Amino acid sequence: SSYVNISGRVASGILVTIDSYGGDGMKAAQSGNIANINISYIEFVGPPNKTGLGQGRYGINIAPSTNTVNNLVIDHCYIHQWCEAFRACNWNNVTIQYCKISDTDTDNIDHADVAYNYPSTNVTFRYNSIFNSPVDGIFFEYGGAVNWDFYGNIYLNSTNHLIFFKSPGTYGPIYIFNNVFHAPTTADYAYSTTNGSTIDAA
Repeated sequence: SSYVNISGRVASGILVTIDSYGGDGMKAAQSGNIANINISYIEFVGPPNKTGLGQGRYGINIAPSTNTVNNLVIDHCYIHQWCEAFRACNWNNVTIQYCKISDTDTDNIDHADVAYNYPSTNVTFRYNSIFNSPVDGIFFEYGGAVNWDFYGNIYLNSTNHLIFFKSPGTYGPIYIFNNVFHAPTTADYAYSTTNGSTIDAA
């Protein structure tokens, strides 16, 4: 699929809600490459059940895949109550902006991730509100994550890993700036870590 616009925008906010009781909120690039896709003003609500599932609960699932994802924009969406809000693989020129991303929760299949990232390039997270992330946050694995930008985000009421680069792997360059990070109490801890990975500053 290419050159597709999906918008739920109305004068009062969001009209279109995808309320899932199993499976994914959105799935893409399973059988071919996708390009020039714009998704805006959609609410993706995860299923309430956390036990007896045959697969994880994923909000926007575009991984794992050998197919490419080019020029994808996710804008002004509300993605909540999923195990993993995003799953990314082979992304290039992807922007996630002005979204609310919240209430990730382990479902006994996968950890709770704001985003689970296979190798991707030129990905930007900007001006998002991310909150109530209890475990792995934005999680990177298998290296990659080249030219990854994270700026202007408010990351609230979250603990454990906020951004995690799993080793072994080489990532970067990575740009993280002008964000707010907040843990619920001084007794809680919230952090970002390279986990011993190599971060390329070139």
